[in-house]
Amino acid sequence: MRFVVRLLLRQRTALVTALLWSAAFVLVPMQVPLLTGYLVSGVTGQGATFFGLVPVADPTTVLTVAVVGLVLSAGAYAVAAYANTASVSELSRRTVATLRKALVHRLDTASGEVHERFGSGELLNRVLVDTQATREFVETVFFTTVQNVLRVAYPVVVLFLISPTIALVAAAFLPVQYLLTRHLQHRLRSATRVARATQGRLTASVKENLDGIEAIQTSNAEGPAIRKLWAESDQLATDQVAAKVYGGLLSGSTWGLTSLGLALAWGIGGNAVLHGAMTLGALVAATGYVVLLYTPMQRFTSVANIYQKGVVAFERIQEVLETPSAIVDDPKAPALRVDEGRVTLRDVSFAYSGHNVLENVSLEVPPRSLTILVGRNGSGKSTLLKLLTRLHDPTSGTVAIDGQDLRTVRLASLRARVALVPQRPTIFSGTLAENLRLGRPGATDLELVAALREAGALDLLRQLPNGLATALGPGHRSLSGGEAQRVAIARALVREPSVLLLDEPNSALDHESESALVGTLAALKGRRTVIVIAHHAGALLGAADRIVVLDGGAVSEAPLPRPGRTRPRPAPTHAIVRPGAGPS
Repeated sequence: MRFVVRLLLRQRTALVTALLWSAAFVLVPMQVPLLTGYLVSGVTGQGATFFGLVPVADPTTVLTVAVVGLVLSAGAYAVAAYANTASVSELSRRTVATLRKALVHRLDTASGEVHERFGSGELLNRVLVDTQATREFVETVFFTTVQNVLRVAYPVVVLFLISPTIALVAAAFLPVQYLLTRHLQHRLRSATRVARATQGRLTASVKENLDGIEAIQTSNAEGPAIRKLWAESDQLATDQVAAKVYGGLLSGSTWGLTSLGLALAWGIGGNAVLHGAMTLGALVAATGYVVLLYTPMQRFTSVANIYQKGVVAFERIQEVLETPSAIVDDPKAPALRVDEGRVTLRDVSFAYSGHNVLENVSLEVPPRSLTILVGRNGSGKSTLLKLLTRLHDPTSGTVAIDGQDLRTVRLASLRARVALVPQRPTIFSGTLAENLRLGRPGATDLELVAALREAGALDLLRQLPNGLATALGPGHRSLSGGEAQRVAIARALVREPSVLLLDEPNSALDHESESALVGTLAALKGRRTVIVIAHHAGALLGAADRIVVLDGGAVSEAPLPRPGRTRPRPAPTHAIVRPGAGPS
């Protein structure tokens, strides 16, 4: 709740407006029992008063005053109901928007460890489902809680003025109901938390199925995949029913106790009327306020599930927002200055989940050269590229460009000068131009065309029906593996990087596309430092200045193929510099 209050206090004006209209929404209809009791006492000739004050003997005057008061209350209530709904909805809309923006900013700037900890399916669930649950919480629970303070305090005060005995009897049920509700709430929250975790796992499994639908279908694995999802769906239904059971117990106990309290109030008040100690109008007013006193408890049971879902949703959102990132960017740090583009690693080690991926690796990449990095699966090639873009920081050692430790420069300046093209580049829904401008929104069309030319993708541009304005993605123009690779390279080049990193760019290319890639890399290396990971170097060797083998936590340099060979000799993975040794 402290997290919720801090969030709402950022929007003080909207919060105060909503609170004022909520108070009016609660207090205006609470005058109806008093006016009704005043009317009954007046028209029955028993003498009408407001809390024993302002006695009026004329029934016609009483009727007129009461009816006018009820009409005014109805009008004021209509205005308050509209204003309350509008102001609370506006506040909840802003709250959800603020949370989603904070989550998106957090996920886009967090280090890789944060994403690996939660997983994309779980994070998707928290950004979309949990934030929506917070809107219901703010609208239905937070303001209901605030309103309930008035719904309890005002009737108690009026009841003591009308009949202290009825007030004490009615109020005696409140602590009993509070203790019982507190106990059941604890059980309900635990059950709700389990159900939300199960829903998160189901969301992640569904996303994995959608992402891997080709692998499932081509492996004839539809049956096991379906049965797994069915099992998780059944488990979610079981967990949700368990939460509903506690909600039902909470609802039943509340209605039972409050109905008993109302019955006792009628009994005590009716006896007082029979003995002349209370007027009929006072009894009507008193029982009306008893009903209002118990209404918060009865209403709370109807929002108990929303309350628990909202609390759990805020917990899950808060967990993501407050999970520390391993990458810390100092806004006061200097910007990275790249004069040559020399990449240096000194005694670099990196471990993930206690497993050493790199150990005492030292390497120096000359500026404006093409270096091919080869090695066995799991040797740490992709991890090395992530260190160069600070998706991770090394456990020990130094990663530097032109002598500047990457941990000592501003992150934005680093990623402006170092571009990474992943093994499976993502083409986002939108136009070709929007994809190319991803890292540099202000790039001109001429600059986009220049980047496409440099990436060897001008033929692709000519084939597209609307050129740069061609829509890509589901339902629009799709790209082949080679086309997507060239667009991704062009997207990186639009940023004019000094260091270009490519992770297995030829892994899914045919011979023609690979040949085009070789020409592209050969043209790029004279103007910037290029490092390419290649599980199977193949034709890329013809454009390389050097080949570096990464294996066993160390690096060595392999010989380039001699001119005239039709088939390049494979890089020897046995050539290893032992941990701690310098670069070859």
